[in-house]
Amino acid sequence: LAPTPSHTSRTLIAFMFGFSTACAAFTGARIVQQIYRTWSKSRNIFAHPYIVMIAAEWLSSVVISIITFLFIDGVIPPGFGIFFSILCLWVVQQIQCIMHIIINRIALIMYDQKRVRRLKWAATLLIGAINVSVFIIWMPARLQISPGWENLNDVWDRIEKGIFAILDLLLNLYFIYLVRKELITCGLTKFQHLYRFNIGMIFISISLDVVLIGIMSIPNHHSYVQFHPLMYLIKLHIEMNMAELILKIVNA
Repeated sequence: LAPTPSHTSRTLIAFMFGFSTACAAFTGARIVQQIYRTWSKSRNIFAHPYIVMIAAEWLSSVVISIITFLFIDGVIPPGFGIFFSILCLWVVQQIQCIMHIIINRIALIMYDQKRVRRLKWAATLLIGAINVSVFIIWMPARLQISPGWENLNDVWDRIEKGIFAILDLLLNLYFIYLVRKELITCGLTKFQHLYRFNIGMIFISISLDVVLIGIMSIPNHHSYVQFHPLMYLIKLHIEMNMAELILKIVNA
């Protein structure tokens, strides 16, 4: 069925799309700066997974934001193609990239590279398993094959978002634990600012996850669809600020 959001929902959706556009512009400018700085040093940006991931995360979020806005506005009709495209961008790039950007930050201060590889594989397998389940459940629900699939998706969607929120929290808590154990307790007190800053960013990041899960309870799902790419653009901006702060502290 074609989406028919209310006037209030349209206003909120337009606001979120505008905010997403502004956030994408600021984040995109910073990505260009980081890409140029990396290219100036190594002449090969593809040798740096962090650069590739932030670019992929930004691109997927922007494309999803535009597609969902046009879909909600009725420009793009509902169908298998639009839902499959959104799902591929979401599970392959948005979720995998943002989690591995956090793991990349952890790898900077974890001396045991075997543990880093195990952490990457564990996260990839867990996220991959959830992604497969989303393909199986979300697509039939959005295509309205049966009420059973829609009810199952309503439950699993919240559980899946909760799992990602917990994984995000655990990875960030592990990072600040390593900062305190491996750096601050060894006398590198200049990293205390990074420690405090990360605690604040954890609160903001988890708050976004809670808001997303809360928006899912609104009868009109259009706001949830448009908020999703906005949330990941904000998370990406947080991660890039963290990377900039780490670089400044290391070079201080």
